Amino acid sequence: MLIHGIPVKFKLNYVVTTGLSFLISILLGVFLGYWKTGTLLAWTLLFPTGLIYVKLFFLLTVPLICMEVVCGTVRHLQMRRHAALRGRLWSFNTFNDLGAAVLGIVGGLLIGFSGVPVFRAATVDFASMTLRTFFPALLLLSVVVGFGADKAGEEGKTARRFFQSMSGVLCCAGEVLMKFLPVGVFFLVCPVVARHGVSVMLLPLKLILFTIFCGLFYAFLVCGYFLYRCGKDCPGHFFRYFKPVLLQAFSNSYSKMFEENAVRSLQRMGVGYAKGQEEFDFGRLFGSTGTVLYCTVACIAVAQYSGLGSGLELSLHAVIGIILWVLLISQTNPDFPGAGLFCALAVIMVTGLRAEAAVLLVICEWALSGIRSVVDVAFAGTGAYLADKLGWDKEIKGDG
Repeated sequence: MLIHGIPVKFKLNYVVTTGLSFLISILLGVFLGYWKTGTLLAWTLLFPTGLIYVKLFFLLTVPLICMEVVCGTVRHLQMRRHAALRGRLWSFNTFNDLGAAVLGIVGGLLIGFSGVPVFRAATVDFASMTLRTFFPALLLLSVVVGFGADKAGEEGKTARRFFQSMSGVLCCAGEVLMKFLPVGVFFLVCPVVARHGVSVMLLPLKLILFTIFCGLFYAFLVCGYFLYRCGKDCPGHFFRYFKPVLLQAFSNSYSKMFEENAVRSLQRMGVGYAKGQEEFDFGRLFGSTGTVLYCTVACIAVAQYSGLGSGLELSLHAVIGIILWVLLISQTNPDFPGAGLFCALAVIMVTGLRAEAAVLLVICEWALSGIRSVVDVAFAGTGAYLADKLGWDKEIKGDG
């Protein structure tokens, strides 16, 4: 299908297949729930297998996010040093990310998971206490290593190539793990429905619908407001030409062709090719608004559901800590379908929440990944469009 000359393909990806697996698992769970033997078999055979799958996510999250923090720190430093614009665009993305974090806190509190006994019957500490204890320090150490790899100059090229290679390998491993998500969802959803009934699926559905609403509301409200300031016709002009890119983002088309189509759409709106590419890449790196929103909602929701585990109380101090960790981890923003789940799991681990409720996020990820990508891309494209139309680069040229 062609939209404004840009091919948009909706293939049978993990979002579609996992959605079908989700529905099939509910139906089969309802069927098995009519028989005590079927319920027992599903809970004793299927659910432990699903827990092993969730455990793999936690084991991969630590090295993947740490390596992404190192590479992300290097990319941030290099982009800020070599770019002519940045001041206004950086402020634009920072404002959006902070707003998304606040909205995520409010949204997570409004969902209200208290009193729902979905997964608490199978409480398991998926991450070892050693990893959970040292993970915050590892993240901060990764930032320091990123600064060192950047400041080493020519001597640091080998180190930077090593970190980039390892990051690529770990992202490929994460992508392979996400390909088995339909199977993992089946092993998790079917026994839970068989044991507790179909009504327990209202919990993940509530999280999905609320996050989608928050993401779309925030994107249209903030992007629309800034575009309207650029001109009354700018919101319609932007979304009309950027629509195919948003559709590709929703279908999880992570590739060089995806970035090329985004730059072409900006070019059709009058933004120079090289300039549009630079500004869009900057927005993708610094403006992880959708990831911030998703991770914050998920973290607060899990905090409510898991009973504020490990002694964490949802005080102002804890909320500020969650926001800071979300902002740090989301800036890594690895580009592969389902990468937001690893960011959310990292936030859960580093804040000391009980990992059992991560089952909830694994079940919901297939529906949340698309909207997260749409919000990220919408804000990156909006920032590039505004930077060109409002002349942000001309006002601060030479500041980098």
